Amino acid sequence: MTRMPDDQPLLQVHVGTQPPTYWANIEDQQRQIADEAAPWLRDLRRPDVASLAISWAKHGIEPAWVGSDSTACAAALDPNMFSGQGATEFDRFLAGAALRGEPGLVVSTIGKSETDHVRNVFANTDDSVGITRFHMSITSAPLGSKPPIVLSSATEGADKDLGNRLLNRDDARWWLLDMGGYTEHAGDGSGTRTYSAVGELRSILETSVGEPVVARWDVPDGSEVRYLVPGDVDWNIVLDWLVAQALPEHCPSVIRRTRAARGPDPRLMTDTENALANELKTLRAQSQAAISELEKRLQDASADADTIREDLLYGSGKQLVTSLASVLRSAGIEVSDVDELLGKPANADLLCKIRGHARLVEVKSSSGAAPERLYDSLISHLREWPTLPGTQAVDGGALIVNHQRKMDPLERSSEPYGRPEFLAAQFEPVVSAWSIFDAWRHQDWHIIQGLLFPQFGVAPSEPASLQQPKRRWFARGRH
Repeated sequence: MTRMPDDQPLLQVHVGTQPPTYWANIEDQQRQIADEAAPWLRDLRRPDVASLAISWAKHGIEPAWVGSDSTACAAALDPNMFSGQGATEFDRFLAGAALRGEPGLVVSTIGKSETDHVRNVFANTDDSVGITRFHMSITSAPLGSKPPIVLSSATEGADKDLGNRLLNRDDARWWLLDMGGYTEHAGDGSGTRTYSAVGELRSILETSVGEPVVARWDVPDGSEVRYLVPGDVDWNIVLDWLVAQALPEHCPSVIRRTRAARGPDPRLMTDTENALANELKTLRAQSQAAISELEKRLQDASADADTIREDLLYGSGKQLVTSLASVLRSAGIEVSDVDELLGKPANADLLCKIRGHARLVEVKSSSGAAPERLYDSLISHLREWPTLPGTQAVDGGALIVNHQRKMDPLERSSEPYGRPEFLAAQFEPVVSAWSIFDAWRHQDWHIIQGLLFPQFGVAPSEPASLQQPKRRWFARGRH
């Protein structure tokens, strides 16, 4: 089972029922009134998802029950389609996911035991999950005892992991799944309207003849991914899978936002952090004293790295400029704030010097693709530089851009610009903040020097345009 650190924030998850305290009160009334209870009270049953046996906090999850705001929730469990019983909260969950550009990740149980309800002997289904916004439902029909169930050959990733976890359940019961549309009857008896089922029901676990018993339903517009699991499922299994597999695959930004999973993505950690984390894992069983010492060192390393990492990957404005200046100084580059040199904000952001060479550095950010006008701004400042009092000659300039900063860093394009004609016209280096971050986390100062001063060498992966000769921008004398 995935165990979340005690000091990590919890992932909020919408749960489509009342909290356990509500059901405890209902059960108290049922015991007290017993046979004299009204039918509506006597027949109420606590849903399994409200069971006290579910270890929410151990999975790093905080349940948001019916009545709680659900717009920031990471997923929805057994959402309710009925007004006043969770329908509004589920709609708000889907709206919140859409605003974040994420699919609504939903897990619904389907299939009822013989004691759950009186079964209609004329019906071939025993349960359904209504999806009212598409005028359809997913239905279930019980299978006989201990049918042979296999993992679908088409599964992979989170789907395959869920299938393997559920395949090994003890005393498992299974239900066949299918999709069906709705038929609406006009209130005045004037006619009917029929809706066909939409989307795709992807089999995860199935019978030997390919009938799905655990499945994933993908909505056509991509706004929702819904998993259908057996009605008697152990929710602790589902929650562990949700945090460890489903959310990282379908909604990775949720994990990063809440910092609930495992701290920084290992692919964004510094070499020091990774080395210490690996050493910590090796020594954990040997000495608690050694573990405590390594934990302190890792905490200090992460605290030192957090600000730089956050600013270089997501920062803008002064925040980004300050952290970049700190990294450049670590690389052995002398850095001055141009505003402080000139006594006013009149030109580029930084003046960088190394081994007798100097460059003006423009620092910009963009939530999407980098606008080409950012490079034009650098060239404009280079033209103005010789006319400013008290300046010195520079070899040229460099543009550092933190582009696509609202995207996951691992999903961003490697370079700020891609139009071939624009790249061919550049004669000053254009560097992504990501490139500097990647070199910084490996402490490869030579690469950072080469990115801004190509004459001192540049990383092999950098475009050849960075190695072209640059024009020299001469300054006027002091006034």
